[in-house]
Amino acid sequence: MRVGVGVYVSHDDDVSDNVEPTGTPIFQQLGGDKLVYGDDEVIKLIPSYDVDEEDTFIKVYARNDDDFSHTITASITIDTK
Repeated sequence: MRVGVGVYVSHDDDVSDNVEPTGTPIFQQLGGDKLVYGDDEVIKLIPSYDVDEEDTFIKVYARNDDDFSHTITASITIDTK
C-alpha cells in the first residue's frame, strides 16, 4: 500500500480528482520529491514557503497507488504579513 501526498502553490483555482494539480510542488522546491509517501503511518512535516502574490491557491493532492481506501488529514497554516 502506498499513498503519496503533495502540496502545491498555484495561480489558478483549477482542481481535478484524477490528475496532479498545476502549480509549484512545495516539497520539491524544498529539496525533496513532489510527493511524500507513507504506509499506515503519521508523517508530520512543517515546511515554510513564502508567497508574495495575491490570488494564490494552495492545493493538497493525494495519489493512491493501491486498491484500498485511505484517510488523509492535512492542516495548512497561513501567516499573513
